[in-house]
Amino acid sequence: MRRRRELGVAPGHAVDEHPAGGTAPTCQTSQLQAALEMPDAGAGQRYVTLVLTNTGATCQLTGYVGLQLLAAGGAPIPTLVAPDTGTLVPVTLAPLPLGLLGGTYGVCAAGLDAWFVWHCVRVLRERTDSAARRMFHVSLVYLFALFLAMLVDLALR
Repeated sequence: MRRRRELGVAPGHAVDEHPAGGTAPTCQTSQLQAALEMPDAGAGQRYVTLVLTNTGATCQLTGYVGLQLLAAGGAPIPTLVAPDTGTLVPVTLAPLPLGLLGGTYGVCAAGLDAWFVWHCVRVLRERTDSAARRMFHVSLVYLFALFLAMLVDLALR
């Protein structure tokens, strides 16, 4: 069962005042309605989905996720939204010390991890729509290549 809680959207500027290549204007905060969908918590875990609904004319969302949480009185609560690539490398290299995969996978995973993290840094530096789209494609190739490296390593055993 999902509960939905309507939120106020603070007035301000658009997510990105310079849309890249789109024909629709950039959405303004005044035409967006925000709500939190809160599924029932299970085993002590809580997840919340932020839903933005366009209540005005056709527009486009561009840019990067930004979020500021506010206390009941309106005071800002320290909030950080950041991509999590810190756990990526240890997780992809974990099969090596566990003995599940060998050197072929290890070399491929290390190279792919370096390539993926390099692209993450590029996205954070460039902060453009094209960099974000490129990162999406890189992530697809990265995952496919990791799985292929696993199969090759297992086939060579």
